[in-house]
Amino acid sequence: MLVGLVTAQRRFEMVEVPEPEPRPGTAVVHITRCGICGTDLHGFLSADPYNPAICGHEWVGSVSALGSGVTNVVEGDRVIAGIAPACGACAECRSGRSAYCVPAFLGMIGRGPLAAAHGGFAPRISIDALRLIGVPAGLCDDEAAMVEPTTVALHAVLRTRPRSDDTVVVQGCGPIGLLTLQCIRALGAGRVIAVEPDQHRRQLALASGADAVMTPDEALD
Repeated sequence: MLVGLVTAQRRFEMVEVPEPEPRPGTAVVHITRCGICGTDLHGFLSADPYNPAICGHEWVGSVSALGSGVTNVVEGDRVIAGIAPACGACAECRSGRSAYCVPAFLGMIGRGPLAAAHGGFAPRISIDALRLIGVPAGLCDDEAAMVEPTTVALHAVLRTRPRSDDTVVVQGCGPIGLLTLQCIRALGAGRVIAVEPDQHRRQLALASGADAVMTPDEALD
């Protein structure tokens, strides 16, 4: 099976890897969509090694095979990958800091037993089933592939939840900025202003719910 991987600075290659097989506690997922994260771009441009398990992590697919002991998903389920639940056994979990669970964190950054061997630029992937999250029927595959970056934006916005009388400024309207803008609007901010130097992205900001847009120079005036 061929998998797309960043193998060196400015080099993306199709690499032959073994066909994934379900092992105890894992599931094989047939990938239908995979987004290109800014992390993938940084890995491509950087001279530093890029973890294969992270290369293509914004994916959605359908469960095609199950290893023994898997009970949270069944074959045919549409799923995305997230962070595994806290293990309950590491030092952080035992001290009541389950949000800092070490195995779950390592799996998220592509290390440890919870990590996949490669990312989602592939026909199929084998991954710990505890990391799989079901996709509601109302989301198409393109939308479901955006769940991971959307959670980044939502997490940031919820740290200081906007109020109906707030004016909120979003600086930068790349993918995460536009998702942040939409989360702010959905959570009820009174007015949203987007600051972005690129004209096309300013137009996207207006289409995404901004009340006004301006360039950085205009914002400084």
